[in-house]
Amino acid sequence: MKRILSLFLIVAAGFSCETELDPNTRISSIPLVYGLFNDADSVFYIRLGRTFQTDTNIQKFEIPTDSLIWPNAQITLERWFQGKFVEKETFIEVPNVKRDSGFFPSSPCQIFILEKGKGNSDYVYSGISEDLRLIIDLPCKPIVYSEFFLISPVAMATPRNSGNTYNMFDFSVIFKAYSNYTELYVRLHYLNRYADTTTSEMVSWREFHFHDIVDRGIGKDFEIPLEGIPFYERIGKNIPEDTAVFNRKFEYAEIIINCLDENVYRYNESQRTIPSDQAGRPFTNVVNGMGIVGSRYNRTITILFDHRSMVELCSGEYTKHLKFVDW
Repeated sequence: MKRILSLFLIVAAGFSCETELDPNTRISSIPLVYGLFNDADSVFYIRLGRTFQTDTNIQKFEIPTDSLIWPNAQITLERWFQGKFVEKETFIEVPNVKRDSGFFPSSPCQIFILEKGKGNSDYVYSGISEDLRLIIDLPCKPIVYSEFFLISPVAMATPRNSGNTYNMFDFSVIFKAYSNYTELYVRLHYLNRYADTTTSEMVSWREFHFHDIVDRGIGKDFEIPLEGIPFYERIGKNIPEDTAVFNRKFEYAEIIINCLDENVYRYNESQRTIPSDQAGRPFTNVVNGMGIVGSRYNRTITILFDHRSMVELCSGEYTKHLKFVDW
């Protein structure tokens, strides 16, 4: 028994000395893919990059072009419905696109586009909840892909609008299903009139938000009332009092809607919770790569108040101290 144990220890010791970590070993480049698809956009963009390794200060290192570009890359967008392939379209690479300001602003960045309304890509605007698959074919690399769906457009309900004006005592916004994170901001534009000058002012506040997965199915929407006394209470609290103001003139209001799908929401949360100077890998839904491919929807609705709404703004209990006039 002792001989067997001794032999085992000698063999184990021999193997334990064979493997060493070489910190200078070069790591193969990993594809970086970024794409945020907005149902309201006329062009879809994909940014394709790659990781690299350097021994010098990253802020002083000049990267050669071949360290950023994937030659002969092919990107396609496939539509699937109920698990069955329907059709696909091919992205076109746009040459000579410069990066935004930041690290290596003079280096090129691969951008691919898919335009709407030129015999292609109209299918992604159908409004039907279908799976989309982004496929990236790189020479000598495993297929890079990501699955997502488009967020449906946001509809606005205005039961008692009269022309271009809206009754803020009966106003609501309807959100379509399939949005993971949704927020609604109100932005109010107005003029401050002083004795010798007039200034243009703006105030905004977040009226509503949620971050739960919403999947109520087609035809099942979510309505948010934005009306009446609570609306005027928030106006009164968010516009600062100014004793030097002679009067105020309302110009227009904006309803700003931002929606993100679950992938983009989780990616943003991971970026917020993992500082760039600490170890940790952010969330990614890109297989055989890194980055984020997802859907967002942004819409800004401009509204004017009708007569009743203006009367409440100028002389109502919660806003009369702000000195708004209806002329």
